[in-house]
Amino acid sequence: MDETIWNEFATDTERLKAVASSIISASSQVPPPSDSKEAAIDKEEEFTEGRILTKLHRRRERNPSAVKKKKTKVLEQTGRLVCEVCEFDFYSIYGDLGKGFAECHHRSPLSDLTKAKTTKLTDLAIVCANCHRMLHRVRPWKTVNELRNLILS
Repeated sequence: MDETIWNEFATDTERLKAVASSIISASSQVPPPSDSKEAAIDKEEEFTEGRILTKLHRRRERNPSAVKKKKTKVLEQTGRLVCEVCEFDFYSIYGDLGKGFAECHHRSPLSDLTKAKTTKLTDLAIVCANCHRMLHRVRPWKTVNELRNLILS
């Protein structure tokens, strides 16, 4: 990580100062974590949750228009959004609540990219939430076909 940061900022001290200033500014607006001692609770049955934490991290940008267009195209072609892994259809189970609902999975992980690239609709798969979680459960990630074969076997 140190080497990555060095490579990114070593020749651009003005950008480094701007990023550092932004971090300092953002962190000053976050309330400190509660210092109150955890109440005496049964550690086997009760758990303290709900503290406010602040995270600062980088993530790959996703284009929500690609997901919307993928869903629209699949609906126009098939009339349904069916998981490409397990064939679950939210609408057939949940009725109007599930209408138009499904997740989109990038067949090529965005996290593997070294720079921005274009995404084609064929690069996206319609999946249910369970299958999406299973696709991302272990590295290397399973492909849609690998997971489908796993549940069919």
